[in-house]
Amino acid sequence: MSRYLHVEGVNFDQTLFDTSDISTIRGASRACEDIVSHFRDQIGEKAVLACGASKLIAKTELLFADLLAGLPEDLKTLAGHLHFARGAGASLAAAEAEARLSQLRSWTAPRPLTGTVPCALSKTQPAVVDIGKKGLVSRSVADRRDYGRQHRKAVAAQTAFDPAPDFETLIRLSGDDVPLSAQNKMAVVHADGAGFGAALVKLQQEKGAEAGLKSFSDRAQEMQAGIIAQAVTWAAGWSGDVLQFEVLLAGGDDLMFVLPAWKLFDFLAGFHDWTADEAIEGSAVHFRLGAIIADRSTPIRQMTGLAFEAVDALRASGLPGSLCSIDVFESAAPPMDGLSAHRKRLYGAGYTDAVQSWPLAEAADLAAVLRYLRTTEDKDVIRRSQIYRALRGLPDLSAAAAEVAKRLDHYTERTAKASALRLPGVASDNPALHLAFAAQLWDYCGEAA
Repeated sequence: MSRYLHVEGVNFDQTLFDTSDISTIRGASRACEDIVSHFRDQIGEKAVLACGASKLIAKTELLFADLLAGLPEDLKTLAGHLHFARGAGASLAAAEAEARLSQLRSWTAPRPLTGTVPCALSKTQPAVVDIGKKGLVSRSVADRRDYGRQHRKAVAAQTAFDPAPDFETLIRLSGDDVPLSAQNKMAVVHADGAGFGAALVKLQQEKGAEAGLKSFSDRAQEMQAGIIAQAVTWAAGWSGDVLQFEVLLAGGDDLMFVLPAWKLFDFLAGFHDWTADEAIEGSAVHFRLGAIIADRSTPIRQMTGLAFEAVDALRASGLPGSLCSIDVFESAAPPMDGLSAHRKRLYGAGYTDAVQSWPLAEAADLAAVLRYLRTTEDKDVIRRSQIYRALRGLPDLSAAAAEVAKRLDHYTERTAKASALRLPGVASDNPALHLAFAAQLWDYCGEAA
């Protein structure tokens, strides 16, 4: 009797984001997808219940070791640098439980450095391979980087676009009116599904555990492919010959992207358009998008970690529909004590994460208001320098709300455009928070209309 097999890529901090080299990240991400695709082919399509990105669930007598043995040599080598949780059992639940146990047993901390020279890119493993300008790197980095460079060439051969060779090229200027402070910044966006779990439960209740899972997985993968295709088409419209956009991670309702910071609001508005009417066999689904803006030299692992935290905060808000948040790190280093703690220091003790859980549907309106504030010649509309003066010296924005409102009274009296002082989507009547968000996002609202 066939057993259920559950295989899923895990520990991405140590296997995907342990360097800030885009080719190494791309190689690991694509290797996860290609390995699972080969597993599916070995098992046979009819026996596969769910397959996408780094995850596979199937009804088969084959075990993980059998599947590894059947991989091509290059993927077999790469599999040794990646981490896969795996489990087999008499039921779907038992196989998943065993996979979770295997994840807990796997090595999640950086491997101890045993050589005298550390890898130039990961810093945590001994360097054994000379790759030229990048210096000496570990075997793991060398193999993943080589695979990423091969994938880049394959994509360039199949399309009109060459993936960016590094983050510096990815954020290069494309002729838009981009403020100086935004020109060296990139945005990492983590998109996580909302309502997918309920849709799966409903389908399994209607069709049975196996048929429901297969229907759900097929639709989720179709949705993911559609989102990625539309995102790439969007990026191709302004990138030029080198695509200034990268999919760092893709798995069902879990997606991660990197793009130039000044294109973030356009991307958020586009993501809303691409997903506003998405459903899984009648069950509406939504997304939570946590965006982190920082200098291109910021370690990608820190940015992706903060993006995951931002999504957790959106999830905890309990608000309905698709949501987004944006956090900007200008010159300050990313916080060591978590995103929520950083936000409270920045916005005051009365701040809550729910205030920064903005409806994705209002991202375009929010950008339009910011662009208007940035570009208008109307002297009665507040300037960023005036916002900073209004906020300067106020230790707690929540406690200072009345004072800030008083300083701004003459704007609301003198201009019919006073509504611009209230940002769309911000769920707070605290004028200080609206001003603080406006000052923070001022340079990232996209080119002038």
